[in-house]
Formats: sequence, structure tokens, C-alpha cells
Amino acid sequence: MNPQRYQLDDLVQARAVAVVGASQDPTRIGGRPIAFLKDAGFAGAIYPVNAKYPEVQGLRAYADLDGVPGPVDVAIISVPARDVIAAVAACGRKGVKGAIVFSSGFAEVGAPGRAQQDDLARVAEQAGVRIIGPNCQGLVALHQRLNLSFSSAFIDPGAPGAVGLVVQSGAVGGMLAALLRERGVGFSYWISAGNEADVAVPECIEFFARDPETRIVGAYVESIRDGRRLLAAVAAARAAGKPVVILRAGRSAQSARAAASHTGAIAAEDTVTAALLAEAGATDARDVEELLDYVYTFARTPRPAGRRVGILSNSGGLGVIMADTCAELGLELPPLSASLQQELAAFLPAFGATGNPVDVTAQLLADATLLPRSLAVMLGSREIDVLVVMLGMVNRLYPVETIVDDLLRTRAETGKPVLVSWVAGSPEGAVAINAAGLPVFTDSTRCLKALAALLSLAGETRAPAPAAAAPRLGLHDIERLLGGSEPGPRDELLSKALLRAAGVRAVAERLVTSPEEAVAAADDLGYPVAVKVCAAALPHKSEHGLVRLGLTDAAAVARACADLRARLRAAMPSVPIRGLLVQQMAPRGIEMVIGAKRDPTFGPIVMAGLGGVFVEYMKDVAFGSAPVTHEQAFGMIRSLRAYPLLTGARGQAEADQDALAGAIVAISQLAVDGERHIREIDVNPLIVLPPGEGAVAVDGLVVVDALPATSLSARALLRER
Repeated sequence: MNPQRYQLDDLVQARAVAVVGASQDPTRIGGRPIAFLKDAGFAGAIYPVNAKYPEVQGLRAYADLDGVPGPVDVAIISVPARDVIAAVAACGRKGVKGAIVFSSGFAEVGAPGRAQQDDLARVAEQAGVRIIGPNCQGLVALHQRLNLSFSSAFIDPGAPGAVGLVVQSGAVGGMLAALLRERGVGFSYWISAGNEADVAVPECIEFFARDPETRIVGAYVESIRDGRRLLAAVAAARAAGKPVVILRAGRSAQSARAAASHTGAIAAEDTVTAALLAEAGATDARDVEELLDYVYTFARTPRPAGRRVGILSNSGGLGVIMADTCAELGLELPPLSASLQQELAAFLPAFGATGNPVDVTAQLLADATLLPRSLAVMLGSREIDVLVVMLGMVNRLYPVETIVDDLLRTRAETGKPVLVSWVAGSPEGAVAINAAGLPVFTDSTRCLKALAALLSLAGETRAPAPAAAAPRLGLHDIERLLGGSEPGPRDELLSKALLRAAGVRAVAERLVTSPEEAVAAADDLGYPVAVKVCAAALPHKSEHGLVRLGLTDAAAVARACADLRARLRAAMPSVPIRGLLVQQMAPRGIEMVIGAKRDPTFGPIVMAGLGGVFVEYMKDVAFGSAPVTHEQAFGMIRSLRAYPLLTGARGQAEADQDALAGAIVAISQLAVDGERHIREIDVNPLIVLPPGEGAVAVDGLVVVDALPATSLSARALLRER
């Protein structure tokens, strides 16, 4: 019988904690958790374990876990790396649910440490003990007064709140905790995952998704080991109505190397990771400041009912700057109606502005009624969903308490969210506004970026990620269509045979080996035709001049065959070719590209974008985690910069978006069906025709890997039986 597998829910409800390697000194790593638990008023039992002392910090100490008289729910392990595995085995004998391993010297130090960490994980699994760490700074559950950390950030943990934060770097996590607490943001949970020998970031986000105390999720990630589970965890949190803000390190090749040396793992490719996390519903923070701003704003501000932004300022110039920033961020800044402007003009100075932004002018400092009256008009209007109040150079002569009262009262009366940008004024003002529970920024751009992130959540609902459909093509079918199981690229004829079987329409074609056969094929297919070299070793034929297009008669076809064979003899005499492909010329349409690959972090992913010979330079592509639904495929299409081309921009014919989406779905399912065998799929170009006429693949490439150890034929026989 396998041991019971405990969850984080079990660990955070701990009523008895043991500290293995306990220290008398409350400032040392093994001593801080004891001091923290006592200071927090933890109501459960605390058992110091250290054979050197009869007593630790006023509590009876025990020589080993076996000698502890009562049950233990969680053990903190703070001993040298060489002693950790024995300590975890002792946890298993004691029935401990989870061990938090502070000790370092594991995967982060190289191959020997990685092997020792693997042994630790194996022993823990056999013993039924969940592991947080090693090389971590612990877990804090503020609502339970459970402070199982040694981070200096939790000497004063602050009041419990609604933010669940998980980090792979304890030092960065401590910094984030301290900075958020300075802004008045409280935590439900703080988890330092460390090397993730067992409990990892995705499991923590899953826990936050179902936890009733957590409303906002934050994460600092240096490496992603199980991309599929991370995407599912983010989607689960978003389906529960909880924003997820993720700051990822290791975006560049240089930083990825640094992350690998720090965490013992390699970062995933940034463009793919960013796209898939966004698809799952995560808010991407590009730096520490953005993570802090977004979590802070989400914690302080209800989601607006709509996207219409109003700006109220006491500086016309700064209002114009903010309007420019709104345009850059895609924020909707609607002009106010004539009637609303008249209402404002009735009391604002004549040299003020009543459009949007609204400028109450510096006269605000002399007339304390201007701010509350402007707030009431703008927030009371049905034309504005959220208001940004920009106050610059407001000094001590203007009572900050009055501003705070005006903001709170008007927000309460209208129920609409308000953000404040307090620029170059007396610092006491920003402090007072923040203390009142309003989000306040001392930089207008940061304020608007945080608002843009908030509005990206407004009205958004996330359904759980779709389950993979039943395979339409088995590995036996895929091997048969691709002509065997040998690894490497397949030629265009074989590749398109698989694409057709998957449901992707392709141009009609014939494989020929002589000019006479080519002419006969062209006569049968109908002119004009194209002639290409068909060779698995030459997947990108146009780059080598091995394609002839728009051939309109038999003589042109014969000349093309002779030209291509002569070029091959002169430039690539040793390249084996299967023959020549004679193809119908595809109708005119919009050239797109669809591809798929087996990503080492996320598994099968699908890509779609603007196609043709310049696809690698344009890089106008969107990614999805395969398989995708028809709706998700449409979302990928709409996210492209080239999307207007598909809708008939500048008088061009519209394209069959439904057929394009269908091809994306088909390729994504093929990537899932062949996950163990297919490394890459490339369809470029896919010609998208006018509505109702479909889409047709002109070229295709499938690259396969060697099959796993279990033979394909054996699996096929078992399946057929």
C-alpha cells in the first residue's frame, strides 16, 4: 500500500511542529522558527530537536524525533545536507505529514547535489512525507499564525491578508514580502519553494486557487519544470476569479544560464512561455516593480465594470502626458459628452479643461471645493468606469485629510474604483492615501500600467483548460503514413499525407521521376502547376532555388524538370532525392503558417501566424497549448498584428477565418496524437481563401524522433486486441 499523499492543506493546518537542528540563538536559521512561532502566538505544540541541549529557548528539547512524546504534523529540518535524508526517514517513522528543508547543498551545487536531492525525494515519497525545499526559506500561514520560516521579512509578518505568494528564491521572496507589507498588503500564505524536490510552484498555485483566504496569487519563478501543470494551475486560479501575477527570471539566454546555476534547472524559451501563460490567464510582470504594483493594485481595487477611463488632474500638462501613456497602453480614454462638460465648466476655472483628461488647474490649492465637486461629477457619470486622480505638487498647505475624505466618500457613494497618482507633493499625502486603503503611486506611468493590468481582468472569465480529445491517429497510423519510424524529417509528400489524414486540406500533387511523367501529371492536374524537388534532406526548398512556380504548358514543365535536376547535380550531387512533385498552383489568398512542436517544458504546443518565405523575420505568431479548441484558435488569430489582413483591410478580400481556425485545431490535435513520436510540424504556407472556400496547405514538413523503448508494433498489437 502506498503511503497517504498529504496536500498543502494538511501542512498549513499543523497543530504540532518539530524543529530538527533547533538553535538556542533566535537569530540563527535553526532558532528563528521557534522564536517566530512563539511571537505569533502559535497555539500548537513546538518541539525543538537537538541532542546537545535539554532545553531550547525555554522549551524542552529532544535528542531525536523518535523521542518526541506527541504526534508531529510538520518538521523543519535545519541540519547539514549529509544528515537531511536520515532526518526525513525519521519523519516517516514518526508519521510527519510534511518536512520543510532549510538545508542547502543539493541540486543548486551541481551533479553530486542533484543526485543527493533525487535520493531525498525518493526517501520522502517512500516515507509518505511531503517536502518543501530543500534550499528554501520556509512557509508562512498568517491566518493560522504558523510562521515556519527563517526569513528576516517575517520578524514582523504584519496582519493577515488575501495574497498568496510562492517564490523559488527565498531572498527575492523576502524582499517582495517586505515591500508589499510596506504598502499595507497582507498575506494569506508565503511559500519559499527552493529546489522543488517535491512541492513546486504549480502545486502551490493550485492550493491558492482553492483556498478561501486567498484572493490574489503572486509568483516569482526562475525555472519551470512541469509547464503543463503550471498552465493548468493558473487556469484553475483564474476560473476561481483570482488574478495570478507571475514574475519570471531567466528570459534571456544569459539570465537562463544564471538561473540554471542558481536552481539547478533550465529556463524555458521566453516567447513560448509568455504566450502560454497569457493564454492561461496569468498577468506578466516584467520586473520586481511591476509585480509589486500589480499585486498591490489587485489587492486594493475592485475590478471596474467597464474599460472607460477618466483622468482628473490639477496639471493640464501632466494630463496630456497621461493621455499619451493611455494610448500606448491601449486604455480607452473617451471624450466626455457635451452635457457632462457643461456640468464641469459650471464650477471649474475658465482656463481649465473639461474634455478627458479634466484639468481642475492649480486653483485646487485655493478652492478646496473643486476636487470633491469634480469627483462627484465624473464618478457619478455613466460615461466613466474607473477614475485616475493625478495630483501634482500638492504641498502641506492643502490638508491631505480633506483629500482622503473626498476620495473615500465619493468612491463609496458611486462604487467605482479610484486610483491616485501623487506626484512631487509632500510625501505625507501618499502615505495618508495609502493608509486609507486607496491605491496610490508616486509615478503616473506606473499607475496607468497597473490600471491596464487591472482592466485586462475586468469582465474576464476563464474556463478550465480543455482536455485532450480522443486520439484521431494512433502511433501505428502515424508510422504508416510517414513511411517508418526512423528519426528525422520527412519529405513533403509523406508530410502532407499525414496532414491530410489529420484533416488539413492540401493541394493536389503527383510524385514523378522523369520529365515525361511530369508533363503527364501536369496535363492531368491542369495548368498552371508548380514543380518542386521532393527530398527529406531539403525541407526548405525555396532557399536552394529548387522550386518552379506558375508553369503554364508542357514545355515549361519539361524545362523546369531539366533545370532542377541540373541544379541538383551541380550544387548537391550527394543529396538523395525521392523525385519531383508536380502540384496544382494554389488559388490566391493570404499566406499563413501553422506549426507545432513538442516543447521540453510544456509538451505539445501549436503556433500560427503570418506565413510565407519571411516568416522567421516577421515573427508575427501566436502560441497555444495543444490541443486548442476552435474558440482558442480564433483567439490566437485575433492576437496577430496581421489580423486586419484576414478581415478585409484596405479593400482586400476577407479570408476564411473559420477554416484557418479549423486547421489550427487539427494541427494541435495531431501534435497531441503524435506527442511521443512527432518533434515538429510545419505548414508554410497555408493559403487562406475567401469565406466559405477554406484553406489549403501548399507545403508541409514533419520531423519525427525515434520511438520510445517499447516498440511501436507491440503497442499497436496490444491496442488492436
